Amino acid sequence: MKKNKKTVRVVLWVLIVFMVVSVVLPALAFFRSSAYAQGYDFTISATTTLLEKGKDETKLNFKIKNNTGSKKEKVQIKIVDAENTTALSGSSDSMTILASETRTFSIPISTYNIDSGWEYWYKVKVYVNGQEVTNNSFSSSKISSSTEGKYTVAVYEGDKKEDDFKPGDGDNAKQYNGKIRLSLEIPQGGVTVGNNKVSIKAKNLGNSALQDMRIGFTGLPDGVTLPNQAIRKSVDTATINVEKTATYYFDVKDDVKTGNYPITLFAEGKLPNGSIFSTEETVYLHITGSQKEKQRGDISIRNVRLPEKAKAGESFTLSFDVVNTGNGNLEGLKVSVEGTDGIVNKSKGIFIEDTLLAKQSKKYSVTFFSNSKTEPKNYPIKIAVEPLETKEGEGTIATSQYAGIFIYGGGENADKQTDGVKNPQIMIEDYAYGGNDVQAGQEFVLHLTLANTSQKTLRNIKVSLSADEGTFVPVNSSSSFFIDSMGSKSRIKKAMRFVAKPTAEQKTSAISVDYSYEDLQGNVLTAKDTISIPVVQKTKLDIGEVNIPTEGVFEGQQANFSVTFYNFGKTVLSNLNVKATGDFTLEDKNGYFVGNMEAGKSDSFDFAIIPDKVGTVDGEIIFSYEDVSGTMQEVRKPFQFEVSEFIPPEDPANIPEDNQDTNKGKKIAGVSALVVLLAGAVIWKKKKNRSKAKELEIDE
Repeated sequence: MKKNKKTVRVVLWVLIVFMVVSVVLPALAFFRSSAYAQGYDFTISATTTLLEKGKDETKLNFKIKNNTGSKKEKVQIKIVDAENTTALSGSSDSMTILASETRTFSIPISTYNIDSGWEYWYKVKVYVNGQEVTNNSFSSSKISSSTEGKYTVAVYEGDKKEDDFKPGDGDNAKQYNGKIRLSLEIPQGGVTVGNNKVSIKAKNLGNSALQDMRIGFTGLPDGVTLPNQAIRKSVDTATINVEKTATYYFDVKDDVKTGNYPITLFAEGKLPNGSIFSTEETVYLHITGSQKEKQRGDISIRNVRLPEKAKAGESFTLSFDVVNTGNGNLEGLKVSVEGTDGIVNKSKGIFIEDTLLAKQSKKYSVTFFSNSKTEPKNYPIKIAVEPLETKEGEGTIATSQYAGIFIYGGGENADKQTDGVKNPQIMIEDYAYGGNDVQAGQEFVLHLTLANTSQKTLRNIKVSLSADEGTFVPVNSSSSFFIDSMGSKSRIKKAMRFVAKPTAEQKTSAISVDYSYEDLQGNVLTAKDTISIPVVQKTKLDIGEVNIPTEGVFEGQQANFSVTFYNFGKTVLSNLNVKATGDFTLEDKNGYFVGNMEAGKSDSFDFAIIPDKVGTVDGEIIFSYEDVSGTMQEVRKPFQFEVSEFIPPEDPANIPEDNQDTNKGKKIAGVSALVVLLAGAVIWKKKKNRSKAKELEIDE
């Protein structure tokens, strides 16, 4: 009997061992894998809580544990957002983590441009092979998220001990720091006459929530109203880093002129301590006025043709074109051509034009005559275009230009002269200034060739130059020079350096040349010449930086860009057109036609693109316009941005039910195995107790 009992015990122990091996261990393994299936890929903890200010390079350290059960390569942690500072940004090097291994990752940063005595927050994400990992456990994170972790780090002065430092202690005790970033969203190209939808966006960049927040304007430009709307609107509470929006509808009156108008945005909110924080920011609103205002004519005198010289007593002809360079018609114009004493109009010199259409050009020709008594010298001729009358409230559209011609072979008693000259004359035979015109504000060298036209020697010659309205100023020298003597029919070359006045009007300006000299008998003689030099104002189109979306640019998703530009020159930029080009798809390929941009004005170009690829993308914004001479100019502004892959957020409702059922089944199987194990143990215990009871009965 005892032998049989012993055999039974052995069998029972074998059964128990078998159950442990076949049921319990697989169940434990299953629970481990099940725990991972419902757990996290990585566990992340931030180990840096203090940073010293003024360091060129320090580090934010993190411990990352691989929970996946397999080796992971190219693991990286990146800062994706931070409190209002650029110091907390960057990413770690990529590293490999073995299964169940924990490694330290570091993000290098600089603390030169960050205030001490404060605690700053930042957010991080984990990436494997460049792909974001969204199933993580961020230890001690300030937010509950498996996608990103939010941590804080305090910055201390170098002369303080790290162990003694506590954010908020001492003179730098942290207070509620209100900060709001304001921006105005308007339709591309600005607002127009009539009703326009605009939005004010206010982002809370402070270190606390703003309650009872209000957004609006402090005032509006003349001609812009908000029908049936309050100038400020309530938008409730804005927590940290949250953006609130207030929508308005502008009504622009039809008498508003095209231009950029300052408008002040306003926002305020209540801090946790009960105080009110408010801020204002002035931006510029581009308004495109009525069609009537947009269509404006402008005048240019071009293609002036005149002989360099003509003989006294003979006729000569001046021809030129008048062009309406604007995009609107001009009505009631007076075109006049007027010579100076010594030359007179032989043909009609005044023309009246009822209408000059936009872009229309008209040619004019005037014949002049000089009699035999005309003194040998250079004579200026003025060409002018002006309106017959100026309408109230409208600018004057007028222009003028000078041309010059040298008359030779004349003078008093010319018919009685035996040597061709009674009074010996010095004249400018030739002059040059380095090109077709002179830029306002720039230096140039005036080359003169002086000729003694008589048969006599002249001496003690003084030559003085003076410009109308002080347009030309001599550089490092006098405006006069002296010549000892000039022999008969001789020539002398002289070079003088001048600078054109920066504010000089764009036109042909005259320089008067006065001579005083003596003949061999000591007679003092004088003469006068005039030369003409066209002055042009340099066009100066200044282009600001291209505004790239701060929230990032993603493949296949629309992104909005903008750029502001300014006419810093002193002339009108005609037919200005702006367009963007690059390795992307444009929503509007026609760009933005500005038309005529007056001097001192600014404007902006907004455009939307859809990137076609991930990586670095290059683009250009092309500005094309006509300068005052009618020459087409082009300015290009390159820009570059990074395009990221667009990963749609995962919807939990889209997780396949099969996976949920499988996980549920595995959990049930594990629990069932444990129940079987416990039940077996209980049955064995009861059998053992009954066996002992029977042994006691036999022994009795």
